[in-house]
Amino acid sequence: MKKYLLVTLLSCWGIACSVTNTNKTETTTWKNSQISFKELKSGFKEPGLEYAPYAFWFWDDKLDVERVRTMAEEMAKKGLNPGYVHPRSSSVEENGKPVSALPDKEWLSHKWFKAYNTAVEGAKKHNAFIGYCDEYWSPWGRANGRTIKKHPELKPVSILPRVRDLRGGMEVTIPDSAFFTVVAEHGSNESLKPDLTKSESFSTDFDFINIKSSTMKLLPQGIKNWKAPDEGIWRVYTFYKYHGEYDINADVNYLDRSLAKKYLAIAQEPYKKNVPELGKTVSGVFIDNEGYYAYKLGWSKDFEKEFRKKKGKDLRLVLPLMLDNDDEGTWPKARYDWYDIAGDIYADFFGELNDWCAKQGMYCISNLWEETLTAQALRVGDFFKQQRRVSMPGTDALTLKVFQVHDFKETQSVSEFENRRFMTEILGVAGFQMTPDIMKQAINSVICWGTSHIVPHGVYFNRDMTKTIWPPDWYDINPYWPYLKHWTDFVRRASYVASHGHTEPDVLLLNPMTSVYALMGGDYYKGTDNVAIDRLFNSEEGIKNQRNTINQIEQVYTTAINNLTDARIEYLIADRYYLGKMEIAPNRTLRYKDFNFKTVVVPTLFALEKDLAHKLVDFAKAGGKICLLGDLPVASPEGGMNDSEILKLMQELKKQPSVIQSQGNIPWLVNNNHLQPHIEFVSGAFKTHHQHKKIDGKDFYWLINNSTQPQQCEIKVLSLKGRATKWDCETGTILEIASIVKGPDSYVKLSFEPNEAFWLVFDNEKENITATATEAPREEILIEGQWKVSLDLSVQRPHPIPGKSYRTNLPVAESGLVSWRSWDEMDEFSGLIDYEKNFNWSSDSEKVMLNLGKVNYVAEVWVNNQHVGSKLWAPFKFDVTHYLKKGKNSLKVRVGNLLTNATYEAAQKYYPHTLVWFPDNREGGLFGPVKLIWSVKN
Repeated sequence: MKKYLLVTLLSCWGIACSVTNTNKTETTTWKNSQISFKELKSGFKEPGLEYAPYAFWFWDDKLDVERVRTMAEEMAKKGLNPGYVHPRSSSVEENGKPVSALPDKEWLSHKWFKAYNTAVEGAKKHNAFIGYCDEYWSPWGRANGRTIKKHPELKPVSILPRVRDLRGGMEVTIPDSAFFTVVAEHGSNESLKPDLTKSESFSTDFDFINIKSSTMKLLPQGIKNWKAPDEGIWRVYTFYKYHGEYDINADVNYLDRSLAKKYLAIAQEPYKKNVPELGKTVSGVFIDNEGYYAYKLGWSKDFEKEFRKKKGKDLRLVLPLMLDNDDEGTWPKARYDWYDIAGDIYADFFGELNDWCAKQGMYCISNLWEETLTAQALRVGDFFKQQRRVSMPGTDALTLKVFQVHDFKETQSVSEFENRRFMTEILGVAGFQMTPDIMKQAINSVICWGTSHIVPHGVYFNRDMTKTIWPPDWYDINPYWPYLKHWTDFVRRASYVASHGHTEPDVLLLNPMTSVYALMGGDYYKGTDNVAIDRLFNSEEGIKNQRNTINQIEQVYTTAINNLTDARIEYLIADRYYLGKMEIAPNRTLRYKDFNFKTVVVPTLFALEKDLAHKLVDFAKAGGKICLLGDLPVASPEGGMNDSEILKLMQELKKQPSVIQSQGNIPWLVNNNHLQPHIEFVSGAFKTHHQHKKIDGKDFYWLINNSTQPQQCEIKVLSLKGRATKWDCETGTILEIASIVKGPDSYVKLSFEPNEAFWLVFDNEKENITATATEAPREEILIEGQWKVSLDLSVQRPHPIPGKSYRTNLPVAESGLVSWRSWDEMDEFSGLIDYEKNFNWSSDSEKVMLNLGKVNYVAEVWVNNQHVGSKLWAPFKFDVTHYLKKGKNSLKVRVGNLLTNATYEAAQKYYPHTLVWFPDNREGGLFGPVKLIWSVKN
């Protein structure tokens, strides 16, 4: 869970492997496995449960083995894998202690493994899968304090700078407590001269200056006094070791390379000894870690040793340039080098966890800080590398982040380039007012963003919903629980297709993290106090010196991600590693594995590696298209500021005829055909997104209508021919649809129901169908008047708050189609209510549909006491053709509202932050109009 979100809301705190369920023939892998089109089509209706959603299952209470068994089996029956068991507390505290928590002594105990193996048995019984989080709460590596208790030498070490400025000839006493001391002469920038009156003693509160790095030297260890040269003004940097525990209570040193092995022995090896189903029913490990690689200026002997080995420098002589700039312009290189090595060590920590999982036949998922480049630099180091070091890259999308592409695109790119599945944790902290429509639209979106492994947040072991501040809970208390399999089936089929093949991007967006590394320094590293995360993420004041430039880079890059997606351009993002691996192909593309990029989009940059600069110039000279969105780099990690080679290369780049300068205007590039989507609207355009995949040579387009209104349109699919089919993930059916070929393109007319998403597939080995059967004329009648309403206690869900129960009768026996809240004493009712009515039927028809109109929020239907079906989201249409009879007919509609009615009072007290994410959504009921619609026989 994102820590910055918690602060905002509360102002507080590859190795290949495959996993086979022994009850199944299907295999779940972390790779997008190879499959033939015939096999894919054959398995579409009923894919294995490895493609179904995995619950984020929080064990936040004392263990009860029978409750574990029941919950695991009930989730599996609904097509929801019992998922990732996460030991943790409830987050609700009284007197500084959580009111509900898994006792630490139970974690990894005999009782823990008895309960966990019981959950495994429950999953296996229904051919489902389960995994686990190998840490108690977070962040990873702590083992809930056990790591430090057993290995106190792993306490985190940070370096605190204290500074004093001296006039020439002055002498200063070096404090005995200083770890090391560096001195340097002030530089020539008069505007940055400090107030020497502030420098009468060493202080953590100092002004930033320019220094002359050529004069910088490390004073001998143990020196008592130092006298400044007679000329100039000098800065004395004293650095001190301290144990910095972060604002998320991380108490281990991630820059110590021995951490992973020692942590694995405590937190992972017990699973190997006690869980026989590792690598089988137990398919993977989830690392939900948004921690820090180090607190401010982190330190370890490994860091110092590795820095000297890879960069050829003494790390101690780099730290002053993490604070101040220098006249010689080496500060961008110094900062880049620091983040580069810190990021390597941190990524390798998670890589070792991943490698352990792979040896057990399991995949490994990682959640990181993906929100901003600043957050990645200061929290992750090298985001792309860390995602590469796990076998299933992941991201989380709390609240409504599922509908915003930004946090997905980098992780999707790693998954595509590495041919791995992509996990997304969805809709945490969304509250109980989250509707099934939102649940459906969320999956529509995240599949569009490239996700193929869905983790809903979450299911709580503790069933008292006043004891968790991060609802919703997806388990049995919800009125929609009996119908959840509609959602899990949709997820399973959509993810099944998404887990194969690869996307078809022709545009590459360059990731500007090198520039951010080179700029990141300044006041973040002053003092030992925590920098408020909301300030770090959202404020212009976060890091001084180069903050404005970082903000500009961030803004241009983020805008490019959003604009490219909104324009429906197929693209991926490359960091320095992937761009460095790409080759310039004869067809004027950049080639990497199965990907060929015709266009490179370059955001605002400050620094760029020289080899990448040469590659961009060579690509442009070969005729490859490059779109420049802003300023070009003036520095490099090799040469620092104003690198003459970089400046020369950028001037050469701008002269190439295939280079277009757009000043950040993606819409202008699209409107002028410099960037082109793979699908264009001919008529009926509406706001939508799509994803284009290639599987076994066939083209798949994920198309979505994320609104509650139907849409009709005609689209042009560029440079593509073949038979078109609609793969409906709600029903598992595949329908042939008409298309017209004009030149190289195909034209298709499509109709979208509210909330609908499907795969539009083109088989290039079959001819297109030019026409389908025309729909017969339709007639309709309203089912009007009063309805009998009743409440069946036997079908109600458990109440989410202990001590409370649902009412036993309704205040009305007959009602019109109005909100339940208009009935007396129904404001806090969450559950299921039955509507019954008789009607006459006399028509002949080949097909009759019952349309319930507006329903809040789920519906189940019986006609003449025969079960017709249920719906979890709009449209609430049911085929009743074979249930009707001539004459008098009976209709029964069971409607469920949301849990928010029963929890609203508790939410105002315990988790008011969740009430801001969605509308009130407490108006439950059948609203209609209820219609019978039928086709007239010829």
